[in-house]
Amino acid sequence: MVRRWPLAPMDATIGGLTALVSLIAVGLLAYGVVIGELALAASALALVGVGVLVWALLRPTAFELTEDELCIVFPTWTRRIPRSDIASVREVDGEAFKQTYRYGLRIGAGGLFGGFGWLYTARGLLEFWISRTEPFVVVEREQGRDLLITPANPASFVDALRE
Repeated sequence: MVRRWPLAPMDATIGGLTALVSLIAVGLLAYGVVIGELALAASALALVGVGVLVWALLRPTAFELTEDELCIVFPTWTRRIPRSDIASVREVDGEAFKQTYRYGLRIGAGGLFGGFGWLYTARGLLEFWISRTEPFVVVEREQGRDLLITPANPASFVDALRE
């Protein structure tokens, strides 16, 4: 049996940043075309292309649990983590995250549609796949990097992963 939680909807902070960057890219593209400045239009088109790549490759669509695995599902691939590798799971808010990890320096994509990749913290590297600024789910692993994720209905996800 597979249980599925979609990626949580973007919150106002991440949604607003995504909208702002998207509007700037489209505006620069249009402006570059109108004034005939090919370099500006090409740069704006590259920014749009980065957004498409983030959406298609780096932004998960869902988190799935099977009897044996936690799966992070992307549009073009799936990241599989054996459940036997999961040491603990908990839901945390932004303040609890700051108290435990102190700070986070993103290594990967961020701002467009969420944050995805690695997060360097006072406790080391985390894999992170988030679409909002809280609440988060922290999945501590026996082997490999811990995960910071934002499934829709995080309490239900945590309960299911603890079963």
